[in-house]
Amino acid sequence: MPAGWQPAATVTYNGNLRLGMLPQITHIVELEGVKTWSLPDGSNTKYFIDFAQNVSGYLKLNFNKLKLKSGQTLTLRHAEVLTHPP
Repeated sequence: MPAGWQPAATVTYNGNLRLGMLPQITHIVELEGVKTWSLPDGSNTKYFIDFAQNVSGYLKLNFNKLKLKSGQTLTLRHAEVLTHPP
């Protein structure tokens, strides 16, 4: 256990658990990347898209614009912070 931490306590809960009454999740806005770039080695094998803000939601791709070749692999990874932007 890290220094300064204490073990978790076990407690008895005598209340009633209930479903949280939250509004339905709905579509708000579609964002386009603010900046797109590839690795500086010129390989054009990895691309980065910066939306200039933290985003919650899902990704929608236009595969016609991607111009992928047959058998080519597309891997998507999401991150909140770029520690070394170009």
